[in-house]
Amino acid sequence: MEVPAPGAASPTPAPPNRNSNRRLQWLVLSLGACLLLILGFTERKALVSKVPEETPAAAATPSAQAPEAAASSTALPVFTELEPLAAGSEAANVLPKLQQKLAEAPRRADSLQILQNLVAASNNLQRKDYAALYQHQLWLLAQDPRDLLTAAELMTEARDLYQMLQSRQPVARRFNSQAIRLYDHYLQQKPNDTEAQAGKYICMVHSDTPMEGITSLRSLVETPGIPAKTVFRGSKELGIFSLQTGQLDKAIERFKVCTQVAPDNFEGYYLMGTALKMQNKSDEARPFLKKALSLSPDPKIQRQIANDIENLNAPAHQH
Repeated sequence: MEVPAPGAASPTPAPPNRNSNRRLQWLVLSLGACLLLILGFTERKALVSKVPEETPAAAATPSAQAPEAAASSTALPVFTELEPLAAGSEAANVLPKLQQKLAEAPRRADSLQILQNLVAASNNLQRKDYAALYQHQLWLLAQDPRDLLTAAELMTEARDLYQMLQSRQPVARRFNSQAIRLYDHYLQQKPNDTEAQAGKYICMVHSDTPMEGITSLRSLVETPGIPAKTVFRGSKELGIFSLQTGQLDKAIERFKVCTQVAPDNFEGYYLMGTALKMQNKSDEARPFLKKALSLSPDPKIQRQIANDIENLNAPAHQH
């Protein structure tokens, strides 16, 4: 995104309809990690008076600290800060028992295995916050770069979940800061990993340097020869940032790229249809939403998309 010129006169685009945003948030939660960056899809104030392209509002998060020692955990939340495990839930039954086994593990090999089990169980139980912290412990113990990258990705998923909880923003910010540290450390070892680069830049958008993150992400996806997976991820996030600032034409451009580089992925079609619907272009939105419906593997998401299609011609105040 071009950095807007200070004092530019054109007005900031209006944010999308608030009720539509809530419905889109619900679907994104169902999509899981791949769409979580659309969370917080609410009104934002622009950084400056003119927003020419994909410029998110100024993030209210503290600065992501510069990478320190790789093993530093000063930005990590502790388990007592996380949302508690629901009493009587499977998570409350499984995770504490495994944690106790970890505390009693006699050998390093045992600890590694138990940590792997804790990560797997946390993921299966949809507790990405616990999974992120266990994965971080696993990397500290094993020092495997693959564990480091996985920990960074899980930190971002945990951040997105905590951003939905208004009272837990400090925890979300700590997850984001730690993810940037982990990405930085990983990229010192694997500087050409474009997926890690994209992950870091997306985290920067959630820090107090959003413009730097957006500019870097755009440059990355427009670099010739970048893998389609990275182009899809980056273009999707840039499109979402445009949606968040009401720049629907820019969003549609980005989502079109998503459908081109990943024609079998329903997300690009769904987001394209959503952006067109927000422009009140129901006839144009319908085929994209129908395509998304045909490609979606999740029954819950299919029901939501079907509902969106059914409501295409509803009056604007019902959206």
